Amino acid sequence: MTGKKLLLFTFIQWIILALLKYWFFSYTIFSDPGIQEIVFWVFTGVVVTAMIRRFGVLSYLEVIFILFLWTVFNLLFD
Repeated sequence: MTGKKLLLFTFIQWIILALLKYWFFSYTIFSDPGIQEIVFWVFTGVVVTAMIRRFGVLSYLEVIFILFLWTVFNLLFD
């Protein structure tokens, strides 16, 4: 994992999750808001897992670092 690749994927992750949040919370997709939120978190998990897999072979420490970094940045920029 390089710093350039981490910043690129972080930026792409912000864009994808922002679009996903806008789509899920601006429109009523399901009749129950609880189901809609659960489906949103499932989609978020799938997107983030797919993006982390694109980094290649990572150690557990690198995965924990990415998880912590993306969580903090998403909380700050939400």
